[in-house]
Amino acid sequence: MDLTAVRTRGTQFSHPALPSWLLAAGEKRYLKGRGLVVNFNSQALRLNNSQDTQLAAFSSQIRCNEFITPALNCLLFELPEALIAGRNIAWERQERYPGTRYDGIWADKVDFFRSLQDEIAALSLSPQRLTVNSDAVYDSQDFSLRANLWFADAGTHCGIHNEHSFIELHTQILGIGRMQTFKNEARSSLCEDLILAPEIGRAH
Repeated sequence: MDLTAVRTRGTQFSHPALPSWLLAAGEKRYLKGRGLVVNFNSQALRLNNSQDTQLAAFSSQIRCNEFITPALNCLLFELPEALIAGRNIAWERQERYPGTRYDGIWADKVDFFRSLQDEIAALSLSPQRLTVNSDAVYDSQDFSLRANLWFADAGTHCGIHNEHSFIELHTQILGIGRMQTFKNEARSSLCEDLILAPEIGRAH
């Protein structure tokens, strides 16, 4: 993908309940209300706003009522002041994974929802830049960066897992979540417990 040819466009998962955009570098845009800007690049992103804000690599920040002219391509989510009844996001499909919900009773099939996926960038970087948990050294690799939304009802707990065939970057858009690290598949092996809220991201 030629990143220099990217034009501002709506994402494949944009919806009136949660509009989202892939913003092209150098394009000026006014953020009316609250907007979550996501820097998916491996370098800091200068917004060129009145406060000369910079977003660290693989991070996000809520900006309000201002013009931005991002120096690099980025994602923008227009955050609603309040969720509107009846404006449900059209999820591509419903996924079922092991986990628990509400009462803590374990189930093999707990509902999660996933939106359409959108290929938004091609990045070249060393995987170790995405984690602080490994001393391994890797050569630079090419990655196809794809974005999508996940949703789970309040009170949902995903089953413990420690393997991925890809690298994940998590950004909380709405609500509060938690990301936990375990030494093995036993709940008693919990060694890290992070609170995720809008503006707080995590890679694994």
